[in-house]
Amino acid sequence: MKWHARAARLCHNTPLEGGGVGDAHQVEGDNTNSDWWGWETRPGSTAAEPSGVAIDHVRRYPDDIALLASLGLGVYRFGVEWSRIEPEEGTFDQHWLDHYRSMVETVRGHSMVPMVTLNHFTLPRWVADRGGWLSPDIPRLFERYCRTVAAHLGDGVDRYTTINEPGVVAFGGYLGVLGFPPGIRSVDAWYRSIENLRNAHVLARAAVKEARPEAKVGATHSMAEWEANAAGRPMMEYMRRQMGDVFLDVCGDDDYIGVQMYTRIRIDLPRALAPGAWLMARSGWLRRLALPRVLGAQMAHADRVAGGNPTDMGYEYRPQVIADGISLRGYVHWSAFDNFEWALGYRMHFGLIEVDRATQERLVKPSARFLGELARTGTFEV
Repeated sequence: MKWHARAARLCHNTPLEGGGVGDAHQVEGDNTNSDWWGWETRPGSTAAEPSGVAIDHVRRYPDDIALLASLGLGVYRFGVEWSRIEPEEGTFDQHWLDHYRSMVETVRGHSMVPMVTLNHFTLPRWVADRGGWLSPDIPRLFERYCRTVAAHLGDGVDRYTTINEPGVVAFGGYLGVLGFPPGIRSVDAWYRSIENLRNAHVLARAAVKEARPEAKVGATHSMAEWEANAAGRPMMEYMRRQMGDVFLDVCGDDDYIGVQMYTRIRIDLPRALAPGAWLMARSGWLRRLALPRVLGAQMAHADRVAGGNPTDMGYEYRPQVIADGISLRGYVHWSAFDNFEWALGYRMHFGLIEVDRATQERLVKPSARFLGELARTGTFEV
């Protein structure tokens, strides 16, 4: 028998399914002007390995896009790199603006829909030197960059993502749990970065709309299925708020909400710690004192699976959420190609297309053909 896709299409006649190639830094290679490049290559780096030439997408994108189109995928989500486009403050590089416009034209030339992500974790070094997401200027600087990109790409792009996973950016870089730059471990810094990310999204959305009024603009968010025992519930509710809800609060005027739902996170604390957890979730000074250490220990293990059949990232398979009846307007698989998975380097191989990094040869996996057939027909055999 056949299962028919019930999800509404992304917009009008736009195909439902697509592939996300990855952030520019994850696939392009030699992104030397970004804060992540400096973070990976610094003495004593905790990154598994540097990104290097990645999968050389910066040169191979015409063939990569043609390959995705040949599989039947209809949407191509990719990132533009701020550190290439604005290598110095106020200086916009025409070569790289034209490069990304050429990518857009290539996507459209293959009858695919381009979906552009304006920021995915990386910052130009000059922005990082000014404090990164702690700088009071960064919402304004990000707004100017987004307006420049949207104006240059023009009517070629109808869908934009302002910031990919702002909660992860704040949590990983400024609460110091995930090994992201700048590696700050401070609750105060975490709060400041959250506020700047929120403001940057609002300003960027308006800037894109100003340059391209017809465009659909939103953000994509890392979410989880949160659970807790009685003692862990105050902390769980606090973390769900700080990693998700505070960002959704400023997305009410977005054209769509992108959801990256990875796993189930359970916060379990001993009963004896319940009073302390309650206070920590409500007391500013206690959070500053203890939250990074307590939360780091919890999050390092909460989303790992003790047994069974985990994903490559060690996450639990949770297909049960599919039955919840969410109105799905489009699906973009992560990721189209095996690529650089940040602090974990190239150890992850969850792309639809395998990449031999010694030869840069692309090898299509059965999953890519399956998803392409689903995108092309809206059905699949079971």
